[in-house]
Amino acid sequence: MYKFLKNKLFSFLIVSLLFSCGFKEKIHKRTTISMGTIVEIQVVTNDVTLADKAIDSAFAEVQRINDKYTVYNKNSYLNQINSSDTFQLDEETYFLFKKCEYYHNLTKGAFDPAIGNVIKALGFEDSPGQEIPVDSIRNFIQHNNWKLIQLTDDRKIVKPKEVRINFGAIAKGYAVDRMFDILKSFGLKVFLVNAGGEIKCTGKIWEIGIQHPRDKAKIIGILKIKDLSVATSGDYERYKIKNGKRINHIINPITGKISDECSSVTIITENTIDADALATAIFVLGPKDGLYLLEKIPKCEAFIIDSSGNIFKTKGIDKFYVAN
Repeated sequence: MYKFLKNKLFSFLIVSLLFSCGFKEKIHKRTTISMGTIVEIQVVTNDVTLADKAIDSAFAEVQRINDKYTVYNKNSYLNQINSSDTFQLDEETYFLFKKCEYYHNLTKGAFDPAIGNVIKALGFEDSPGQEIPVDSIRNFIQHNNWKLIQLTDDRKIVKPKEVRINFGAIAKGYAVDRMFDILKSFGLKVFLVNAGGEIKCTGKIWEIGIQHPRDKAKIIGILKIKDLSVATSGDYERYKIKNGKRINHIINPITGKISDECSSVTIITENTIDADALATAIFVLGPKDGLYLLEKIPKCEAFIIDSSGNIFKTKGIDKFYVAN
């Protein structure tokens, strides 16, 4: 389980900026590059000066989170943890670790940020990687998984020194939530934050198109979202082609195999950090087991496309979804 951030394609397109509302205010839009993707903020306001101050603060925050938790800088805060067997965590990082622990337990291991060494060995970070037999991957995971991590009440992490954490399936969602809170603190009322397909919006209904996993120019349907978050995991985000077969970047931590039951999983929920984690976990679990889990989670909906192009939906998704 790992969602690769670098050079990630958009999981979503903003099809229509706002749902036919006839705003008197203008849409102020800016973008930046961070966390290996395009980060876009759209604000509906006539006070461009205020919007720019708020967006500057939000962009500074996403870059701070990127620098702190990147695996590409050996001196980053996360890599200091990775090179230690015992580490005193700050409050923010402890929150992220507890969130990971929650989803690891909820999904019975389908969500596992502690298999960073496996992902790196397979070449889904910054190196070509190597072909590793499934049995060897499974054995590798036995020595690199979340069950080997202990979190103490005084915010310490205790783990084997070689176990390597990667927040790729949760950090971007967390960053979107933080940017959202910053924009709100400036008094802005109508805005949208989009970090490479991880989206949170407020104020009015925003229309968000679900991208076809095999045709990036095609929109399958539209989500009409207000005061909610959306996140997608897809096998088109980061993959290799081997013998004509698509090999995606999302590893099943339980079996050691590539997760290939789904081609796209879209989650709607209140906070983006949760949507981000669940999108990856459900991609690993597959449509049947994924829907079974999701029906137990309140205020959470999903739109799933399996590897054969079949569509699976939670019971409440039609409140938001319109077929294209």
